[in-house]
Amino acid sequence: MIEFDKLIYLKSALEQACKDYSQLAVIQLFESEKKYICKVEKPQGNLELIQDEFCNYVLNMTVMMGGTES
Repeated sequence: MIEFDKLIYLKSALEQACKDYSQLAVIQLFESEKKYICKVEKPQGNLELIQDEFCNYVLNMTVMMGGTES
């Protein structure tokens, strides 16, 4: 499970990243009051590497989309 703080990350960036990474793993997006949570399953390669690159991708997408919604 990967947790993303809602004060930092955009939900739309996470949704797009989940779609973009769909060929590398099954990534489900959940939400709590303060965090977005991604569950990564069935990786097509090294799980740790996919998760690390996914986190970088989400951060980059958030920046490119203009930051947080708050």
